[in-house]
Amino acid sequence: HQAADQYGYALALLATKRHEEARRETAQLLNARKDYVPYHILRAEIELAAGNKPAGLKVYADAGRQFPASLALIQRYASALLKTGQPVQAQQLLDKAVRERPQEPALYKLLASAAGESGKRMEAHRAYGEYYFLTGQPRAAIEQLELAIRFAGSNFYYVSSLEARIKEIRETLPPAAKESGRERQSPPGRK
Repeated sequence: HQAADQYGYALALLATKRHEEARRETAQLLNARKDYVPYHILRAEIELAAGNKPAGLKVYADAGRQFPASLALIQRYASALLKTGQPVQAQQLLDKAVRERPQEPALYKLLASAAGESGKRMEAHRAYGEYYFLTGQPRAAIEQLELAIRFAGSNFYYVSSLEARIKEIRETLPPAAKESGRERQSPPGRK
């Protein structure tokens, strides 16, 4: 219970902007248990909140190398990169993460933000498409992937893979929904 109380106290110190005290408490926690990811996240967040962005991001990067499978760490690190104006680095981190965890919607949502902030609209819409599909919204997923096609331009590879993904998602729809999706795409007056 002592570690849990101390962790809660450090969080309270962070929330009340008492960064130096929060650093001391977190250092003690890390000295006792370096293998606990939430302590590393707390340390990084303290540095970021104190305005020490390079130190906070370094804590995240170091922890990311130590705990590469931690979803919480990946999400918090990517969010910190976005908040500190580093969307390209966030996108690189998240591209790798979604390859390793293709069924994790939260990663796709962050990836969409990172790609959008990097000016990569096709990638942003593609990531939003996967996010919507994984959260049970196939029609929204198809709309996002159709938008991605518009931004793919004449890149045959991207257009082909996006069209194939749309087809896969349409196959998951009930028969009536498949038909209404096709009608919607037809020009007015034609079926």
